[in-house]
Amino acid sequence: MHVESGTLPAAGSTAKTREKAFDPELMFVECFRCGEPLLWEPGRATAMLENAGVEPAILDEHCMILSDGCPNCTRGQVFFETKVVRVHSNTPGRDLASGFDATGLSGTA
Repeated sequence: MHVESGTLPAAGSTAKTREKAFDPELMFVECFRCGEPLLWEPGRATAMLENAGVEPAILDEHCMILSDGCPNCTRGQVFFETKVVRVHSNTPGRDLASGFDATGLSGTA
């Protein structure tokens, strides 16, 4: 599994626009450290992406949010760095923005 970074167009499209923007609330959220899926309250993914300046038009079903820790593996910590990644099986790893060690979108989860 590889991860893409940078400001990228939607997978499979270069300059073409999408008919419908991908709903950020449908993005999978996972802890980068322990792999646990994370459940966020409605609107949290959208708000985080807006605050980070990530355009919904670059998101698609291959994108996910990774958190650098979670309450399950990082006891006592309340805020975590997050990043948005696009997962592909055949491309070198890159993120959509920069953040923690496996770099990506900076934010708090």
